[in-house]
Amino acid sequence: MSKICQKCKGNGFLRDGEVITLCECCCKKPKKKKQQPTRLSTLAIAGHLISKDRAKQYGSASKNFDDIARLWSAYLDQDLTKSDVSCLLSLLKIARLKRNANHEDSWIDLAGYAALGSEISGEIE
Repeated sequence: MSKICQKCKGNGFLRDGEVITLCECCCKKPKKKKQQPTRLSTLAIAGHLISKDRAKQYGSASKNFDDIARLWSAYLDQDLTKSDVSCLLSLLKIARLKRNANHEDSWIDLAGYAALGSEISGEIE
């Protein structure tokens, strides 16, 4: 019988007020059987990716989306904002999910783009 993590009580995520993060103890252990994703696990994984992994790889999401908006604006000859980038990337994931609704990574990415869009749209320019 396997031991249950005392930090997360076996859920795989930790909550500190409104902040949900992945439990590092549980994330390091390989899972024997793929478990059905839950809304909280999807949000926790997306939160981890956009605040740690992706932020380390690409830097500020706001700056990155602003760069993308300028490139897409030039290509399309139409003004786009970084909020537009978040919406368009979300639509890309929705189009992929239309073909394969069982692809967990697309759901995680969609949640991440929505969270980034929410944060970016609240920025004061």
